[in-house]
Amino acid sequence: MKKSIILLALVLAPTIYTLAQKKKPVFDKEVTPNTTTIPTKIDMPIEKVTVNKSKVEFNETTHDFGNIKQNQPVSFTFKFTNISKDTLTLVEVQTSCGCTTPEWSKDYVVTGKSGKITATYNAATPGSFYKTVTAKFKDGSSETLIIKGIVDSEPTVPATPVNTPNH
Repeated sequence: MKKSIILLALVLAPTIYTLAQKKKPVFDKEVTPNTTTIPTKIDMPIEKVTVNKSKVEFNETTHDFGNIKQNQPVSFTFKFTNISKDTLTLVEVQTSCGCTTPEWSKDYVVTGKSGKITATYNAATPGSFYKTVTAKFKDGSSETLIIKGIVDSEPTVPATPVNTPNH
């Protein structure tokens, strides 16, 4: 009998210890089993959701220049139309590097009208490029545009041999 009690204590002790360690959710009101009150707050993280408010339609969002010549800048104009009920304003246009220069419509763009963003790439470095242009609107929304292509290196000019008299 004594062995049975010790064996039972050894089996129940870890179980009771494990159950006592579980954490209960924190409620803003104490809830008892005999009440019908539903807790209004549970201590859990809440995810933040951002909604794109602008209704802008671009003619294209990615432009591939293909192969271009080194040291000859290229430009492309992205055109957009305001398809929302509100007037839009472009407040800023940022590029991913200093090798790309943006210009954009500074005027208000009313419903149904168009605006533009021109990106000029300087093409100084040979090789492929992939650059982003981010348009930020006054309402907090933004659109990312892409320009890409390959800059062909300038052909090297062979050195002109110097004519020296043969002796």
